[in-house]
Amino acid sequence: MSRRSLGGHLDALDEAGWTRSGIYNYPARSERSVEWIVTHTIHEVIHHHADIVASVVDGFRSGRASSILSRQGLPDRQVREVWAHNSLGGRDPFSSRR
Repeated sequence: MSRRSLGGHLDALDEAGWTRSGIYNYPARSERSVEWIVTHTIHEVIHHHADIVASVVDGFRSGRASSILSRQGLPDRQVREVWAHNSLGGRDPFSSRR
């Protein structure tokens, strides 16, 4: 499901849709509202995105990631900025101001 598709589904929910419940297994098996599930799913996406970007950016130190990023059309600077923002509270680990 694409982000546009997910957003469209969420925008279409009425109040009853948001308060509907289902069983969610983490952190403990429990009945959860759709709002709770969406909130925690978005948190996990952001958290894991930061981990993935950090692992790609680690390749910059040895030069392995640059060719992968350019083949994907993702500018090196954009990846560094996202990683710094998500993982280091905005501090750029590649700047000369360490």
